[in-house]
Amino acid sequence: VWWRLLRALRAHPGTSLRQVVRVVATWAVPFAVAPPLFSRDVYSYAGQGALVTFHINPYHYGPGVLGATPFNLLADPLWANPPSPYGPLFLQLDGLIVTPCSRENIAFFNELSVSGVSIVQLGRYFEEVRTPIVRAANRETAFAAVSLLVEYGHRRIVHVAGDPESSPDSERKRGFVEAARSLGIEDQVQVVSGMHAGAYDGTRALLELLERDRSISGVFADNDIIAMGCLKACARLGLRVPQDLSLVSVGGFYYNEMLPKQITTYAIDYSTMSRYAVDFLYDDVQGRERESSAGEAPSPAKRTDPSDSRPHPELAVPVESVALEFVPGATLGTYQMN
Repeated sequence: VWWRLLRALRAHPGTSLRQVVRVVATWAVPFAVAPPLFSRDVYSYAGQGALVTFHINPYHYGPGVLGATPFNLLADPLWANPPSPYGPLFLQLDGLIVTPCSRENIAFFNELSVSGVSIVQLGRYFEEVRTPIVRAANRETAFAAVSLLVEYGHRRIVHVAGDPESSPDSERKRGFVEAARSLGIEDQVQVVSGMHAGAYDGTRALLELLERDRSISGVFADNDIIAMGCLKACARLGLRVPQDLSLVSVGGFYYNEMLPKQITTYAIDYSTMSRYAVDFLYDDVQGRERESSAGEAPSPAKRTDPSDSRPHPELAVPVESVALEFVPGATLGTYQMN
Protein backbone atom coordinates (compact mmCIF):
# COMPACT_ATOMS: atom_id res chain seq x y z
CA VAL A 1 0.00 0.00 0.00
CA TRP A 2 2.68 2.48 1.04
CA TRP A 3 4.82 1.65 -1.98
CA ARG A 4 1.93 2.27 -4.34
CA LEU A 5 1.18 5.56 -2.56
CA LEU A 6 4.77 6.70 -3.09
CA ARG A 7 4.61 5.74 -6.74
CA ALA A 8 1.36 7.68 -7.14
CA LEU A 9 2.89 10.78 -5.51
CA ARG A 10 5.90 10.57 -7.81
CA ALA A 11 3.60 10.31 -10.83
CA HIS A 12 1.60 13.35 -9.67
CA PRO A 13 4.09 16.00 -8.47
CA GLY A 14 2.62 18.95 -6.64
CA THR A 15 0.08 16.91 -4.70
CA SER A 16 -0.81 18.88 -1.55
CA LEU A 17 -0.15 17.56 1.94
CA ARG A 18 -3.84 17.88 2.74
CA GLN A 19 -4.72 15.47 -0.07
CA VAL A 20 -2.13 12.95 1.16
CA VAL A 21 -3.47 13.15 4.72
CA ARG A 22 -7.01 12.64 3.45
CA VAL A 23 -5.97 9.50 1.55
CA VAL A 24 -4.04 8.05 4.48
CA ALA A 25 -6.91 8.77 6.89
CA THR A 26 -9.44 7.16 4.55
CA TRP A 27 -7.28 4.04 4.44
CA ALA A 28 -6.32 3.90 8.14
CA VAL A 29 -9.46 4.92 10.05
CA PRO A 30 -11.39 1.68 9.40
CA PHE A 31 -8.55 -0.30 10.99
CA ALA A 32 -8.85 1.78 14.16
CA VAL A 33 -12.54 0.95 14.70
CA ALA A 34 -12.79 -2.61 13.34
CA PRO A 35 -10.71 -5.81 13.29
CA PRO A 36 -8.61 -6.62 10.22
CA LEU A 37 -10.78 -7.95 7.38
CA PHE A 38 -8.31 -9.60 5.03
CA SER A 39 -5.46 -10.65 7.34
CA ARG A 40 -5.44 -11.96 10.90
CA ASP A 41 -1.67 -12.21 11.10
CA VAL A 42 -1.52 -9.60 13.85
CA TYR A 43 -3.16 -12.07 16.24
CA SER A 44 -0.57 -14.70 15.35
CA TYR A 45 2.18 -12.21 16.17
CA ALA A 46 0.58 -11.54 19.55
CA GLY A 47 0.30 -15.27 20.22
CA GLN A 48 3.98 -15.81 19.44
CA GLY A 49 4.84 -13.00 21.83
CA ALA A 50 2.66 -14.62 24.49
CA LEU A 51 4.69 -17.83 24.13
CA VAL A 52 7.82 -15.92 25.10
CA THR A 53 6.00 -14.33 28.04
CA PHE A 54 5.17 -17.80 29.37
CA HIS A 55 8.77 -18.96 28.75
CA ILE A 56 7.77 -21.38 26.00
CA ASN A 57 10.24 -21.76 23.16
CA PRO A 58 8.46 -20.29 20.09
CA TYR A 59 10.85 -22.16 17.78
CA HIS A 60 9.65 -25.54 19.10
CA TYR A 61 5.95 -24.84 19.56
CA GLY A 62 3.19 -22.78 17.96
CA PRO A 63 0.68 -20.51 19.72
CA GLY A 64 -1.81 -23.38 19.74
CA VAL A 65 -0.22 -24.85 22.88
CA LEU A 66 -1.62 -21.89 24.84
CA GLY A 67 -5.15 -23.14 24.34
CA ALA A 68 -8.21 -21.02 23.64
CA THR A 69 -6.65 -17.62 24.28
CA PRO A 70 -8.13 -14.50 22.65
CA PHE A 71 -5.16 -14.41 20.29
CA ASN A 72 -5.63 -17.99 19.12
CA LEU A 73 -9.37 -17.71 18.72
CA LEU A 74 -8.92 -14.75 16.37
CA ALA A 75 -5.83 -15.98 14.53
CA ASP A 76 -5.91 -18.04 11.36
CA PRO A 77 -5.87 -21.76 12.34
CA LEU A 78 -3.16 -22.23 9.71
CA TRP A 79 -0.65 -20.60 12.07
CA ALA A 80 -1.74 -22.27 15.32
CA ASN A 81 0.91 -25.01 15.34
CA PRO A 82 3.88 -23.92 13.18
CA PRO A 83 6.82 -22.46 15.13
CA SER A 84 7.70 -18.81 14.71
CA PRO A 85 9.60 -17.83 11.54
CA TYR A 86 10.76 -14.57 13.17
CA GLY A 87 13.96 -13.80 15.04
CA PRO A 88 14.23 -13.33 18.82
CA LEU A 89 14.43 -9.54 18.61
CA PHE A 90 10.94 -9.54 17.12
CA LEU A 91 9.58 -11.80 19.85
CA GLN A 92 11.30 -10.91 23.07
CA LEU A 93 12.25 -7.86 25.07
CA ASP A 94 14.35 -8.93 28.04
CA GLY A 95 14.84 -5.58 29.70
CA LEU A 96 14.76 -1.82 29.60
CA ILE A 97 16.94 0.95 31.00
CA VAL A 98 14.60 3.89 31.59
CA THR A 99 14.80 7.46 32.83
CA PRO A 100 11.22 8.11 33.96
CA CYS A 101 10.11 11.73 33.73
CA SER A 102 6.45 11.62 34.75
CA ARG A 103 4.59 10.04 37.64
CA GLU A 104 2.03 8.93 35.08
CA ASN A 105 4.53 6.20 34.08
CA ILE A 106 4.72 4.56 37.52
CA ALA A 107 1.86 2.10 37.03
CA PHE A 108 3.05 1.26 33.51
CA PHE A 109 6.61 0.42 34.60
CA ASN A 110 5.37 -1.67 37.53
CA GLU A 111 3.01 -3.63 35.27
CA LEU A 112 5.79 -4.09 32.72
CA SER A 113 8.15 -5.44 35.38
CA VAL A 114 5.53 -7.82 36.77
CA SER A 115 4.90 -9.11 33.25
CA GLY A 116 8.50 -10.33 33.05
CA VAL A 117 10.49 -7.40 31.65
CA SER A 118 13.55 -6.39 33.67
CA ILE A 119 13.80 -2.65 34.26
CA VAL A 120 16.58 -0.47 35.66
CA GLN A 121 15.98 3.22 36.43
CA LEU A 122 18.91 5.38 35.41
CA GLY A 123 19.48 8.92 36.71
CA ARG A 124 15.91 9.87 37.50
CA TYR A 125 13.75 7.43 39.43
CA PHE A 126 10.53 6.98 41.37
CA GLU A 127 10.58 5.02 44.63
CA GLU A 128 7.17 3.56 43.79
CA VAL A 129 8.71 1.75 40.81
CA ARG A 130 10.23 -1.22 42.60
CA THR A 131 13.20 -1.80 40.32
CA PRO A 132 16.98 -1.40 40.59
CA ILE A 133 18.21 2.21 40.52
CA VAL A 134 21.48 3.70 39.32
CA ARG A 135 21.79 7.39 40.17
CA ALA A 136 24.38 10.05 40.82
CA ALA A 137 25.30 10.94 44.40
CA ASN A 138 23.26 14.13 44.18
CA ARG A 139 22.73 14.84 47.88
CA GLU A 140 26.42 14.33 48.65
CA THR A 141 27.38 16.52 45.71
CA ALA A 142 25.18 19.38 46.90
CA PHE A 143 26.72 19.07 50.35
CA ALA A 144 30.20 19.28 48.81
CA ALA A 145 29.24 22.33 46.70
CA VAL A 146 28.00 24.27 49.72
CA SER A 147 31.06 23.25 51.70
CA LEU A 148 33.27 24.56 48.89
CA LEU A 149 31.54 27.94 48.90
CA VAL A 150 31.78 28.18 52.69
CA GLU A 151 35.45 27.18 52.60
CA TYR A 152 36.13 30.20 50.37
CA GLY A 153 34.37 32.52 52.77
CA HIS A 154 30.82 32.67 51.42
CA ARG A 155 27.88 32.78 53.82
CA ARG A 156 25.09 34.42 51.86
CA ILE A 157 24.41 31.55 49.48
CA VAL A 158 21.36 30.82 47.37
CA HIS A 159 20.31 27.52 45.81
CA VAL A 160 18.52 27.94 42.48
CA ALA A 161 16.54 24.71 42.65
CA GLY A 162 15.24 22.58 39.81
CA ASP A 163 12.11 20.55 39.19
CA PRO A 164 10.53 19.37 42.49
CA GLU A 165 9.16 16.34 40.63
CA SER A 166 12.68 15.31 39.57
CA SER A 167 14.45 12.95 41.98
CA PRO A 168 17.97 14.31 41.24
CA ASP A 169 16.79 17.91 41.73
CA SER A 170 15.02 17.05 44.97
CA GLU A 171 18.10 15.24 46.27
CA ARG A 172 20.31 18.26 45.56
CA LYS A 173 17.91 20.57 47.34
CA ARG A 174 17.92 18.25 50.34
CA GLY A 175 21.71 18.12 50.30
CA PHE A 176 21.87 21.94 50.19
CA VAL A 177 19.59 22.28 53.22
CA GLU A 178 21.50 19.62 55.16
CA ALA A 179 24.83 21.29 54.39
CA ALA A 180 23.59 24.72 55.49
CA ARG A 181 22.32 23.26 58.74
CA SER A 182 25.52 21.30 59.36
CA LEU A 183 27.77 24.29 58.60
CA GLY A 184 25.80 26.69 60.78
CA ILE A 185 24.61 29.04 58.02
CA GLU A 186 21.01 27.88 57.85
CA ASP A 187 19.69 31.38 58.61
CA GLN A 188 21.82 32.97 55.86
CA VAL A 189 20.92 30.82 52.86
CA GLN A 190 17.93 30.88 50.52
CA VAL A 191 16.24 28.50 48.11
CA VAL A 192 14.51 29.84 45.00
CA SER A 193 12.84 27.97 42.17
CA GLY A 194 14.72 27.83 38.89
CA MET A 195 11.59 26.69 37.08
CA HIS A 196 9.25 28.83 35.01
CA ALA A 197 6.42 27.58 32.81
CA GLY A 198 7.67 24.02 33.21
CA ALA A 199 11.21 24.74 32.01
CA TYR A 200 14.53 25.52 33.66
CA ASP A 201 14.93 29.29 33.93
CA GLY A 202 17.92 30.40 35.98
CA THR A 203 17.90 33.86 34.42
CA ARG A 204 14.48 34.82 35.75
CA ALA A 205 15.06 33.23 39.16
CA LEU A 206 18.35 34.98 39.89
CA LEU A 207 17.26 38.35 38.48
CA GLU A 208 14.24 38.42 40.79
CA LEU A 209 16.35 37.40 43.79
CA LEU A 210 19.19 39.86 43.25
CA GLU A 211 16.74 42.71 42.86
CA ARG A 212 15.60 42.00 46.43
CA ASP A 213 18.86 40.94 48.09
CA ARG A 214 22.21 42.45 47.11
CA SER A 215 24.22 40.58 49.72
CA ILE A 216 24.26 37.25 47.86
CA SER A 217 27.83 36.23 47.02
CA GLY A 218 27.52 32.53 46.19
CA VAL A 219 25.08 30.58 44.02
CA PHE A 220 24.59 26.83 43.87
CA ALA A 221 22.65 26.07 40.69
CA ASP A 222 20.82 22.76 40.41
CA ASN A 223 22.29 22.03 36.98
CA ASP A 224 24.36 23.52 34.19
CA ILE A 225 21.31 24.76 32.29
CA ILE A 226 20.17 26.81 35.28
CA ALA A 227 23.78 27.94 35.82
CA MET A 228 23.93 29.29 32.26
CA GLY A 229 20.78 31.27 33.01
CA CYS A 230 22.31 32.60 36.23
CA LEU A 231 25.36 33.68 34.29
CA LYS A 232 23.10 35.53 31.87
CA ALA A 233 21.33 37.25 34.77
CA CYS A 234 24.66 38.42 36.18
CA ALA A 235 25.64 39.82 32.79
CA ARG A 236 22.40 41.81 32.60
CA LEU A 237 23.06 43.27 36.05
CA GLY A 238 26.69 44.06 35.31
CA LEU A 239 28.00 41.52 37.84
CA ARG A 240 31.24 39.70 37.17
CA VAL A 241 31.47 35.96 37.75
CA PRO A 242 33.39 34.92 39.74
CA GLN A 243 34.79 38.29 40.88
CA ASP A 244 31.43 39.58 42.19
CA LEU A 245 29.52 36.35 42.57
CA SER A 246 30.73 32.72 42.65
CA LEU A 247 28.70 30.16 40.73
CA VAL A 248 28.71 26.38 41.28
CA SER A 249 26.50 23.84 39.48
CA VAL A 250 26.03 20.13 38.80
CA GLY A 251 25.97 18.36 35.46
CA GLY A 252 28.98 18.30 33.21
CA PHE A 253 26.77 17.31 30.26
CA TYR A 254 28.17 20.22 28.28
CA TYR A 255 31.60 19.67 26.80
CA ASN A 256 34.05 21.39 29.09
CA GLU A 257 35.31 23.59 26.28
CA MET A 258 31.74 24.80 25.68
CA LEU A 259 30.94 25.60 29.31
CA PRO A 260 31.85 29.16 30.34
CA LYS A 261 35.02 29.18 32.41
CA GLN A 262 33.37 31.25 35.15
CA ILE A 263 31.37 28.22 36.30
CA THR A 264 32.55 25.45 38.60
CA THR A 265 30.59 22.31 37.78
CA TYR A 266 30.42 18.92 39.41
CA ALA A 267 30.48 16.56 36.43
CA ILE A 268 28.22 13.50 36.56
CA ASP A 269 29.93 10.39 35.22
CA TYR A 270 27.21 9.25 32.84
CA SER A 271 29.42 6.57 31.25
CA THR A 272 30.02 4.82 34.56
CA MET A 273 26.36 5.09 35.51
CA SER A 274 25.36 3.52 32.20
CA ARG A 275 27.79 0.63 32.67
CA TYR A 276 26.41 -0.07 36.14
CA ALA A 277 22.87 0.06 34.77
CA VAL A 278 23.72 -2.53 32.12
CA ASP A 279 25.30 -4.75 34.80
CA PHE A 280 22.18 -4.47 36.96
CA LEU A 281 19.96 -5.26 33.99
CA TYR A 282 22.01 -8.29 32.98
CA ASP A 283 21.98 -9.69 36.52
CA ASP A 284 18.23 -9.19 36.81
CA VAL A 285 17.53 -10.88 33.46
CA GLN A 286 19.75 -13.84 34.42
CA GLY A 287 18.03 -14.11 37.80
CA ARG A 288 14.60 -14.24 36.19
CA GLU A 289 15.72 -16.95 33.81
CA ARG A 290 17.14 -19.07 36.66
CA GLU A 291 13.96 -18.72 38.70
CA SER A 292 11.83 -19.57 35.68
CA SER A 293 13.85 -22.71 34.90
CA ALA A 294 13.52 -23.75 38.56
CA GLY A 295 9.76 -23.28 38.49
CA GLU A 296 9.82 -20.37 40.96
CA ALA A 297 7.80 -17.19 40.81
CA PRO A 298 9.99 -14.36 39.46
CA SER A 299 11.27 -12.23 42.32
CA PRO A 300 10.81 -8.93 40.41
CA ALA A 301 7.06 -9.55 40.56
CA LYS A 302 7.33 -9.49 44.34
CA ARG A 303 9.59 -6.48 44.28
CA THR A 304 7.28 -4.44 42.06
CA ASP A 305 4.38 -4.79 44.51
CA PRO A 306 3.80 -1.15 45.61
CA SER A 307 3.06 -2.38 49.15
CA ASP A 308 6.43 -4.14 49.34
CA SER A 309 8.70 -1.95 51.50
CA ARG A 310 11.79 -4.13 51.22
CA PRO A 311 14.80 -2.30 49.75
CA HIS A 312 15.63 -2.82 46.11
CA PRO A 313 19.11 -2.58 44.57
CA GLU A 314 20.37 1.00 44.42
CA LEU A 315 23.75 2.43 43.51
CA ALA A 316 24.84 6.05 43.93
CA VAL A 317 27.74 6.85 41.58
CA PRO A 318 30.17 9.49 42.94
CA VAL A 319 30.27 12.81 41.11
CA GLU A 320 33.61 14.25 40.02
CA SER A 321 34.41 17.87 40.82
CA VAL A 322 35.63 19.76 37.76
CA ALA A 323 36.77 23.23 38.86
CA LEU A 324 37.02 25.23 35.66
CA GLU A 325 37.73 28.61 37.22
CA PHE A 326 36.70 29.19 40.81
CA VAL A 327 38.26 32.34 42.26
CA PRO A 328 38.46 32.25 46.08
CA GLY A 329 38.67 36.02 46.29
CA ALA A 330 35.14 36.72 45.11
CA THR A 331 33.49 39.72 46.74
CA LEU A 332 31.88 38.52 49.97
CA GLY A 333 30.05 41.63 51.14
CA THR A 334 27.29 43.74 49.70
CA TYR A 335 27.98 44.87 46.16
CA GLN A 336 26.54 47.63 44.04
CA MET A 337 24.45 46.67 41.02
CA ASN A 338 24.51 48.75 37.88
